[in-house]
Amino acid sequence: MIHLDSLEIRLSEQGLKKVMEMDERRNNNENLGVEFSQKTWVALAESWASAEGLAMSKIADLYGLEIADLDMSKISPPKEEDREDDCSCC
Repeated sequence: MIHLDSLEIRLSEQGLKKVMEMDERRNNNENLGVEFSQKTWVALAESWASAEGLAMSKIADLYGLEIADLDMSKISPPKEEDREDDCSCC
């Protein structure tokens, strides 16, 4: 089920086996599959927020921008969403 080729090529044989086992469990349990997918999207969203900020900072540096050059009203703070950290899938 994992379609993240860049992850798969970085896995050892043991790591690939773990991914395959989890995918098998997800295939056999719809609730687990849904829960795992939701956790994956949360992880991607959280990672993107950090990556986006870093990218914007580096691009601003390329332009020689400073804090005074930014319209802070257009920059929204990170959202703290309520989420359960104890997932039965992992």
